[in-house]
Amino acid sequence: NSGEKPLLKIASFGFFLPHKGLPELVEAVLILKKQGQACHLLMLNAQYPAEVSADAIRSVRELIKELGLEADVAIDTGFYSNEQSLQLLAEADLAVFPYQETGESASGAVRQASASGTPGAVTPLAIFEDVRAATYTLPGCTPIDIAAGLMPWIHAKQTSQAEEVTHKMVEAKK
Repeated sequence: NSGEKPLLKIASFGFFLPHKGLPELVEAVLILKKQGQACHLLMLNAQYPAEVSADAIRSVRELIKELGLEADVAIDTGFYSNEQSLQLLAEADLAVFPYQETGESASGAVRQASASGTPGAVTPLAIFEDVRAATYTLPGCTPIDIAAGLMPWIHAKQTSQAEEVTHKMVEAKK
């Protein structure tokens, strides 16, 4: 349908662990959906070989069902080669790293995502200091902050799509 808003394709990436902020990202998708913003979340979060990871996956699957987001959020817990990961990430408009408080000092997942050419958005935590210049910093770590931080990306996508359509119409008239 031609009146449909362009879909922002968001990806999350890295191991599926509690401090990664994945439930908050799912809730941010619900907030955007309620505001009439079209987005799809592909969670490329590999299961880590620990019970805490399996629990986090189960919990987020239940959350997705509870919020009625089965059509808007896809979970892929497979572990991919660097090359496969880069290909999957390159299909997204934005890779989001909604980490919550963590003692980790750096994130390898963010560096991997930026190697795919896909822009990255991160929460304002110390773990992202080393990539701050190369990423977009979200206003906070809550679902509301994450959704608010994604709005400029959604608007940019809608605007660029509108410009492309306008350009095509102008070209067709020539």
